Amino acid sequence: MIRFGRRLNVALGALGVMLAQPLVAEAAAQDGYAIVFNTVKDDGGFNEAANAGAKRAQAELGIAFRERVTGNADQTADALRAFASRGVGNLVAISFLNEQAVADVAGEFPDARFTLIDGVVEADNVRSVHFNEDEAGFLAGAAAGLKTESDTLAFIGALSIPPIQRYGCGFIQGVAATNPDATVLVRILGDDASVFRDRDLARTAAEALIAEGADIVFPAAGMAGEGALDAIANAGGFGIGVDVNQNGYNDRVLTSAVKRVDQAVFLAWSDAAAGTWTAGRQRLGIADDAVDWAVDDANADLVADIRETVDALKAEIAANERSVLPVDEAPACAGL
Repeated sequence: MIRFGRRLNVALGALGVMLAQPLVAEAAAQDGYAIVFNTVKDDGGFNEAANAGAKRAQAELGIAFRERVTGNADQTADALRAFASRGVGNLVAISFLNEQAVADVAGEFPDARFTLIDGVVEADNVRSVHFNEDEAGFLAGAAAGLKTESDTLAFIGALSIPPIQRYGCGFIQGVAATNPDATVLVRILGDDASVFRDRDLARTAAEALIAEGADIVFPAAGMAGEGALDAIANAGGFGIGVDVNQNGYNDRVLTSAVKRVDQAVFLAWSDAAAGTWTAGRQRLGIADDAVDWAVDDANADLVADIRETVDALKAEIAANERSVLPVDEAPACAGL
Protein backbone atom coordinates (compact mmCIF):
# COMPACT_ATOMS: atom_id res chain seq x y z
CA MET A 1 0.00 0.00 0.00
CA ILE A 2 2.82 2.42 0.79
CA ARG A 3 4.55 1.77 -2.49
CA PHE A 4 1.30 2.12 -4.43
CA GLY A 5 0.58 5.42 -2.72
CA ARG A 6 4.01 6.77 -3.69
CA ARG A 7 3.53 5.74 -7.31
CA LEU A 8 0.12 7.39 -7.35
CA ASN A 9 1.50 10.61 -5.88
CA VAL A 10 4.32 10.64 -8.41
CA ALA A 11 1.89 10.03 -11.26
CA LEU A 12 -0.38 12.86 -10.13
CA GLY A 13 2.63 15.13 -9.69
CA ALA A 14 3.88 14.31 -13.16
CA LEU A 15 0.41 15.00 -14.60
CA GLY A 16 0.38 18.37 -12.88
CA VAL A 17 3.75 19.19 -14.41
CA MET A 18 2.57 18.26 -17.89
CA LEU A 19 -0.49 20.50 -17.55
CA ALA A 20 1.20 23.49 -15.96
CA GLN A 21 4.93 23.16 -16.55
CA PRO A 22 5.57 26.24 -18.75
CA LEU A 23 4.03 28.55 -16.15
CA VAL A 24 5.52 26.86 -13.06
CA ALA A 25 9.01 26.43 -14.54
CA GLU A 26 9.12 30.13 -15.26
CA ALA A 27 8.14 31.12 -11.75
CA ALA A 28 9.67 28.40 -9.55
CA ALA A 29 9.97 29.60 -5.99
CA GLN A 30 13.31 30.10 -4.34
CA ASP A 31 12.19 28.73 -0.97
CA GLY A 32 11.32 25.25 0.20
CA TYR A 33 13.66 22.29 0.65
CA ALA A 34 13.44 18.64 -0.42
CA ILE A 35 15.71 15.61 -0.61
CA VAL A 36 15.37 12.41 -2.62
CA PHE A 37 16.82 9.17 -1.23
CA ASN A 38 17.83 6.14 -3.27
CA THR A 39 15.96 2.88 -2.56
CA VAL A 40 16.09 3.17 1.24
CA LYS A 41 16.66 6.04 3.65
CA ASP A 42 18.08 4.19 6.64
CA ASP A 43 20.81 2.22 4.86
CA GLY A 44 23.59 2.68 7.41
CA GLY A 45 25.48 4.55 4.69
CA PHE A 46 25.09 7.26 2.06
CA ASN A 47 21.37 7.91 2.37
CA GLU A 48 21.37 7.80 6.14
CA ALA A 49 24.21 10.33 6.23
CA ALA A 50 22.32 12.61 3.83
CA ASN A 51 19.28 12.39 6.09
CA ALA A 52 21.44 13.39 9.07
CA GLY A 53 22.56 16.48 7.18
CA ALA A 54 18.98 17.40 6.33
CA LYS A 55 17.92 16.98 9.95
CA ARG A 56 20.86 19.08 11.09
CA ALA A 57 19.73 21.86 8.75
CA GLN A 58 16.25 21.54 10.16
CA ALA A 59 17.50 21.79 13.75
CA GLU A 60 20.11 24.52 13.31
CA LEU A 61 18.59 26.62 10.55
CA GLY A 62 14.87 26.11 11.14
CA ILE A 63 14.46 24.50 7.73
CA ALA A 64 11.42 22.34 7.09
CA PHE A 65 12.07 19.84 4.33
CA ARG A 66 10.18 17.29 2.30
CA GLU A 67 11.53 13.91 1.29
CA ARG A 68 10.91 11.03 -1.09
CA VAL A 69 12.45 7.56 -1.39
CA THR A 70 12.74 6.36 -4.99
CA GLY A 71 13.70 3.06 -6.57
CA ASN A 72 15.44 4.24 -9.75
CA ALA A 73 16.53 7.30 -11.71
CA ASP A 74 13.18 7.69 -13.49
CA GLN A 75 11.40 7.84 -10.15
CA THR A 76 13.98 10.34 -8.92
CA ALA A 77 13.22 12.57 -11.90
CA ASP A 78 9.48 12.29 -11.19
CA ALA A 79 10.02 13.18 -7.52
CA LEU A 80 12.26 16.16 -8.29
CA ARG A 81 9.78 17.37 -10.90
CA ALA A 82 6.86 17.03 -8.51
CA PHE A 83 8.68 18.97 -5.78
CA ALA A 84 9.82 21.73 -8.16
CA SER A 85 6.34 22.07 -9.66
CA ARG A 86 5.03 22.73 -6.15
CA GLY A 87 7.48 25.57 -5.61
CA VAL A 88 10.26 23.76 -3.78
CA GLY A 89 13.35 25.71 -4.78
CA ASN A 90 16.20 23.79 -3.10
CA LEU A 91 16.51 20.13 -3.98
CA VAL A 92 19.09 17.46 -3.18
CA ALA A 93 19.69 14.18 -5.03
CA ILE A 94 22.35 11.60 -4.34
CA SER A 95 24.62 9.50 -6.58
CA PHE A 96 25.94 9.50 -10.13
CA LEU A 97 22.99 7.24 -10.95
CA ASN A 98 20.77 10.34 -10.84
CA GLU A 99 22.84 12.55 -13.13
CA GLN A 100 20.38 12.36 -16.03
CA ALA A 101 17.41 12.86 -13.73
CA VAL A 102 18.91 16.03 -12.28
CA ALA A 103 20.01 17.29 -15.70
CA ASP A 104 16.52 16.85 -17.14
CA VAL A 105 14.59 18.43 -14.29
CA ALA A 106 17.09 21.25 -13.72
CA GLY A 107 16.59 22.21 -17.36
CA GLU A 108 12.83 22.35 -16.85
CA PHE A 109 13.05 24.48 -13.69
CA PRO A 110 15.92 26.95 -14.18
CA ASP A 111 14.96 29.01 -11.12
CA ALA A 112 15.25 26.08 -8.70
CA ARG A 113 18.57 25.06 -7.15
CA PHE A 114 19.68 21.44 -7.42
CA THR A 115 22.51 19.88 -5.41
CA LEU A 116 23.76 16.55 -6.75
CA ILE A 117 26.07 14.61 -4.45
CA ASP A 118 28.60 12.26 -6.03
CA GLY A 119 27.62 13.09 -9.58
CA VAL A 120 28.23 15.81 -12.16
CA VAL A 121 25.73 17.91 -14.07
CA GLU A 122 26.98 21.01 -15.82
CA ALA A 123 24.19 23.56 -15.48
CA ASP A 124 23.76 27.07 -14.12
CA ASN A 125 21.42 25.84 -11.37
CA VAL A 126 23.22 22.64 -10.28
CA ARG A 127 25.88 22.23 -7.61
CA SER A 128 27.82 19.00 -8.18
CA VAL A 129 29.49 17.88 -4.96
CA HIS A 130 32.41 15.48 -4.84
CA PHE A 131 34.67 14.37 -2.03
CA ASN A 132 38.34 13.72 -1.65
CA GLU A 133 37.73 10.06 -0.93
CA ASP A 134 41.40 9.48 -1.64
CA GLU A 135 42.26 11.46 1.52
CA ALA A 136 39.95 9.33 3.66
CA GLY A 137 41.28 6.20 1.98
CA PHE A 138 44.84 7.36 2.65
CA LEU A 139 44.19 7.67 6.39
CA ALA A 140 42.54 4.23 6.47
CA GLY A 141 45.47 2.79 4.54
CA ALA A 142 47.97 4.41 6.87
CA ALA A 143 46.20 2.82 9.84
CA ALA A 144 46.06 -0.56 8.08
CA GLY A 145 49.74 -0.42 7.17
CA LEU A 146 50.61 0.11 10.81
CA LYS A 147 48.34 -2.66 12.14
CA THR A 148 48.84 -5.49 9.64
CA GLU A 149 50.74 -8.54 10.81
CA SER A 150 50.84 -10.35 7.47
CA ASP A 151 51.89 -7.32 5.36
CA THR A 152 49.06 -8.27 3.00
CA LEU A 153 45.98 -6.07 2.87
CA ALA A 154 42.97 -5.96 0.57
CA PHE A 155 40.69 -3.41 -1.06
CA ILE A 156 37.28 -4.43 -2.41
CA GLY A 157 35.46 -1.97 -4.68
CA ALA A 158 31.86 -2.41 -5.76
CA LEU A 159 32.34 -0.81 -9.18
CA SER A 160 35.22 0.79 -11.03
CA ILE A 161 33.85 4.33 -10.73
CA PRO A 162 35.68 7.52 -9.67
CA PRO A 163 34.64 7.68 -5.98
CA ILE A 164 35.59 4.05 -5.40
CA GLN A 165 38.77 4.42 -7.42
CA ARG A 166 39.72 7.36 -5.21
CA TYR A 167 39.07 5.36 -2.05
CA GLY A 168 41.21 2.51 -3.32
CA CYS A 169 44.02 4.68 -4.64
CA GLY A 170 44.22 6.63 -1.40
CA PHE A 171 44.23 3.37 0.57
CA ILE A 172 47.14 2.01 -1.49
CA GLN A 173 49.12 5.22 -0.96
CA GLY A 174 48.37 5.30 2.76
CA VAL A 175 49.60 1.74 3.20
CA ALA A 176 52.77 2.62 1.31
CA ALA A 177 53.34 5.66 3.53
CA THR A 178 53.43 3.63 6.75
CA ASN A 179 54.45 0.19 5.50
CA PRO A 180 56.28 0.26 2.16
CA ASP A 181 56.89 -3.51 2.32
CA ALA A 182 53.18 -4.36 2.40
CA THR A 183 51.10 -5.60 -0.54
CA VAL A 184 47.56 -4.45 -1.33
CA LEU A 185 45.32 -6.91 -3.18
CA VAL A 186 42.45 -5.40 -5.20
CA ARG A 187 39.10 -6.84 -6.24
CA ILE A 188 36.23 -5.14 -8.08
CA LEU A 189 32.88 -6.86 -7.55
CA GLY A 190 31.14 -6.12 -10.84
CA ASP A 191 29.88 -3.60 -13.37
CA ASP A 192 26.27 -3.13 -12.25
CA ALA A 193 24.93 -1.02 -9.39
CA SER A 194 23.19 -4.08 -7.93
CA VAL A 195 26.53 -5.21 -6.48
CA PHE A 196 26.23 -2.48 -3.83
CA ARG A 197 23.54 -4.63 -2.17
CA ASP A 198 25.11 -8.07 -2.69
CA ARG A 199 26.51 -9.01 0.71
CA ASP A 200 27.16 -12.61 -0.35
CA LEU A 201 29.28 -11.49 -3.29
CA ALA A 202 31.38 -9.22 -1.09
CA ARG A 203 31.72 -11.95 1.55
CA THR A 204 32.96 -14.43 -1.06
CA ALA A 205 35.46 -11.89 -2.41
CA ALA A 206 36.77 -11.19 1.08
CA GLU A 207 37.14 -14.89 1.86
CA ALA A 208 39.23 -15.35 -1.30
CA LEU A 209 41.46 -12.40 -0.34
CA ILE A 210 41.84 -13.73 3.20
CA ALA A 211 42.93 -17.05 1.68
CA GLU A 212 45.66 -15.11 -0.15
CA GLY A 213 46.95 -13.78 3.17
CA ALA A 214 45.05 -10.52 3.74
CA ASP A 215 44.52 -9.77 7.42
CA ILE A 216 42.88 -6.35 6.87
CA VAL A 217 40.11 -5.76 4.31
CA PHE A 218 38.70 -2.40 3.21
CA PRO A 219 35.43 -2.85 1.29
CA ALA A 220 34.12 0.26 -0.49
CA ALA A 221 30.91 -1.41 -1.52
CA GLY A 222 27.96 0.15 0.25
CA MET A 223 25.66 -2.31 2.02
CA ALA A 224 27.47 -5.22 0.36
CA GLY A 225 30.56 -4.31 2.34
CA GLU A 226 28.93 -5.73 5.46
CA GLY A 227 29.48 -9.20 4.02
CA ALA A 228 33.21 -8.49 3.74
CA LEU A 229 33.33 -7.09 7.28
CA ASP A 230 31.68 -10.27 8.53
CA ALA A 231 34.17 -12.47 6.68
CA ILE A 232 37.29 -10.72 7.97
CA ALA A 233 35.93 -10.67 11.52
CA ASN A 234 35.30 -14.41 11.35
CA ALA A 235 38.90 -14.87 10.20
CA GLY A 236 40.25 -12.86 13.13
CA GLY A 237 41.46 -9.94 11.03
CA PHE A 238 40.33 -6.34 10.80
CA GLY A 239 37.84 -4.64 8.53
CA ILE A 240 37.54 -0.97 7.59
CA GLY A 241 34.17 0.72 7.23
CA VAL A 242 33.31 3.18 4.49
CA ASP A 243 31.30 6.38 3.92
CA VAL A 244 29.81 6.47 7.43
CA ASN A 245 31.24 5.48 10.78
CA GLN A 246 30.85 1.69 10.91
CA ASN A 247 33.18 1.22 13.87
CA GLY A 248 30.44 -0.35 15.93
CA TYR A 249 29.38 -2.85 13.25
CA ASN A 250 31.43 -5.53 15.00
CA ASP A 251 34.42 -5.59 17.33
CA ARG A 252 36.87 -6.17 14.47
CA VAL A 253 36.35 -2.88 12.61
CA LEU A 254 39.68 -1.07 12.86
CA THR A 255 38.35 2.29 11.64
CA SER A 256 36.12 3.77 8.95
CA ALA A 257 36.95 5.97 5.96
CA VAL A 258 34.31 8.60 6.55
CA LYS A 259 32.76 10.62 3.77
CA ARG A 260 30.46 13.23 5.24
CA VAL A 261 27.51 13.40 2.92
CA ASP A 262 25.71 15.03 5.84
CA GLN A 263 28.13 17.95 5.62
CA ALA A 264 27.47 18.35 1.88
CA VAL A 265 23.70 18.48 2.41
CA PHE A 266 24.00 20.86 5.34
CA LEU A 267 26.36 23.22 3.48
CA ALA A 268 24.08 23.30 0.42
CA TRP A 269 21.02 24.26 2.44
CA SER A 270 22.95 26.56 4.75
CA ASP A 271 24.24 28.43 1.70
CA ALA A 272 20.73 28.55 0.24
CA ALA A 273 19.29 29.94 3.47
CA ALA A 274 22.04 32.56 3.61
CA GLY A 275 21.64 33.52 -0.04
CA THR A 276 25.18 32.37 -0.88
CA TRP A 277 24.41 29.13 -2.73
CA THR A 278 26.41 28.77 -5.92
CA ALA A 279 26.29 26.30 -8.78
CA GLY A 280 29.27 24.48 -10.23
CA ARG A 281 31.61 21.76 -9.01
CA GLN A 282 32.47 21.62 -5.33
CA ARG A 283 35.03 19.23 -3.85
CA LEU A 284 35.18 18.65 -0.11
CA GLY A 285 38.09 17.12 1.78
CA ILE A 286 39.89 16.94 5.10
CA ALA A 287 40.26 20.72 5.25
CA ASP A 288 36.45 21.05 4.96
CA ASP A 289 35.80 18.52 7.74
CA ALA A 290 34.17 16.39 5.06
CA VAL A 291 36.40 13.27 5.00
CA ASP A 292 38.26 11.59 7.84
CA TRP A 293 39.16 8.37 9.59
CA ALA A 294 36.78 7.52 12.42
CA VAL A 295 37.93 7.17 16.02
CA ASP A 296 35.37 6.71 18.78
CA ASP A 297 34.65 4.56 21.82
CA ALA A 298 34.17 1.51 19.61
CA ASN A 299 37.73 1.50 18.25
CA ALA A 300 39.76 3.79 20.52
CA ASP A 301 41.62 0.89 22.10
CA LEU A 302 42.30 -0.74 18.72
CA VAL A 303 44.02 2.37 17.35
CA ALA A 304 45.57 3.75 20.54
CA ASP A 305 49.07 2.73 19.43
CA ILE A 306 48.77 4.28 15.95
CA ARG A 307 46.46 7.25 16.46
CA GLU A 308 49.20 9.85 16.87
CA THR A 309 50.91 8.77 13.64
CA VAL A 310 47.72 8.75 11.56
CA ASP A 311 46.54 12.08 12.97
CA ALA A 312 49.92 13.60 12.11
CA LEU A 313 49.49 12.48 8.50
CA LYS A 314 45.99 13.93 8.50
CA ALA A 315 47.34 17.29 9.69
CA GLU A 316 49.93 17.26 6.90
CA ILE A 317 47.24 16.70 4.27
CA ALA A 318 45.03 19.43 5.73
CA ALA A 319 47.96 21.85 5.66
CA ASN A 320 48.87 20.92 2.06
CA GLU A 321 52.18 19.55 3.30
CA ARG A 322 51.41 16.09 1.93
CA SER A 323 49.71 15.24 -1.35
CA VAL A 324 47.61 12.23 -2.23
CA LEU A 325 48.09 11.49 -5.92
CA PRO A 326 45.03 11.17 -8.18
CA VAL A 327 44.35 7.77 -9.72
CA ASP A 328 45.76 8.66 -13.14
CA GLU A 329 49.04 9.86 -11.64
CA ALA A 330 49.66 6.92 -9.30
CA PRO A 331 51.12 3.86 -11.07
CA ALA A 332 50.23 1.62 -8.12
CA CYS A 333 46.54 2.37 -8.70
CA ALA A 334 46.40 1.09 -12.28
CA GLY A 335 44.25 -1.91 -11.29
CA LEU A 336 41.39 0.23 -10.08
